Amino acid sequence: MNKKIKWAGAIIMLILIIVFSVFFRISNDKEISVLEVSKNDYMYSVAATGTLGPYESVVLKSEINGTVKNLLTEIGGLVKESDILISFDNEDATISNEIAVSDYNQALNAYNDLIKNKFEEAKKEEQLLLLEMESDRKSYNNGVELYKEGAISKKDLEDLQIIYEAKLKSYESAKINRIAMDEAGSMRNEYAIKLSQSQSKLDSSEIMLGMYNIQSPYEGYVYDVFINKGDYVSIGSPLLEIGKSGKYKVVSEIDERYFSDIKINQTVMIYIEDRLLDIKGKINKKYPKINDETGAFEIEIILDEPFSYLVSNLTVNIQINIKTFKDVIGIPSEFVREIDDKYFVSIKNGNEWNDKEVIIRNRINNIVIIEQGINEQAIIRIVE
Repeated sequence: MNKKIKWAGAIIMLILIIVFSVFFRISNDKEISVLEVSKNDYMYSVAATGTLGPYESVVLKSEINGTVKNLLTEIGGLVKESDILISFDNEDATISNEIAVSDYNQALNAYNDLIKNKFEEAKKEEQLLLLEMESDRKSYNNGVELYKEGAISKKDLEDLQIIYEAKLKSYESAKINRIAMDEAGSMRNEYAIKLSQSQSKLDSSEIMLGMYNIQSPYEGYVYDVFINKGDYVSIGSPLLEIGKSGKYKVVSEIDERYFSDIKINQTVMIYIEDRLLDIKGKINKKYPKINDETGAFEIEIILDEPFSYLVSNLTVNIQINIKTFKDVIGIPSEFVREIDDKYFVSIKNGNEWNDKEVIIRNRINNIVIIEQGINEQAIIRIVE
């Protein structure tokens, strides 16, 4: 997509299933935050921004130099596969195509006439001349015998020979002509070559003529138009952008710190301006290359259902739930103090406050998940 992906930076989000009960007491003229410990569920999530658009889109470009004759669609227009969207002035291409069509038809007619008419006529002529030649040869051979017996003159015999040899020559010529028209014959091959050449010229002409009409490759929506009617465009000039109907995707960049947390087929929530659209998707691709400038890697998310907005390059917020901590003790980090690489929490014991060492399991933003050291309903405080 042309629009540069905006990356707001992945942050850790916290979803609290049960809200803390916090109250304040005044002791020794100081305000001290006090908390009753309880078990809750916490969601460890990664949030980022991404760009939403059709899963498949294409920018159609001109394959010719020419002037836009008709612009048959507009931004936001619904188009069907093979719809003509743009036509160029094609007068010269049309003339060339008409000439190519005429040449092809002439070559096709000549070839068909050869194999269907002339070839059959040549076979009949050959058979007829063969019969006549056989008859004339028999007459000549009889004449030889009669000449030996003195029944005919030498001139009569020579006349019979001349007739026979002429008919033999005609027969051999007809045979050669028939062979030339037969399969693999030289004349049929010549006609076939001419037909093939004219077919190639016609195909090229029709391809060129087709370049003057820009068609939609699939059903979808026009997301952008880069030209106007009457514009002269060059080969390679962008004409319009079409997004395919159906599937949508979100492309996002995630901080490299979470590379190992992101998995293919993970569920992703989609937001626009902090409004949950009730749209979910799944991570379809995870690119291993880290961007040197942003320190992020790219992911592609496929929406589970068709998107209701006809948009392209829409900036959205995404949330990827990585892990859920269920039924655990979590307290705000300000209640935990670190002393000599150990962690302590101030716990109320009767009327006294005592420091109790705790073991930390994990941290989620400003929440510390406690592995052991304190129990539910314990009262803890922030020590100034």
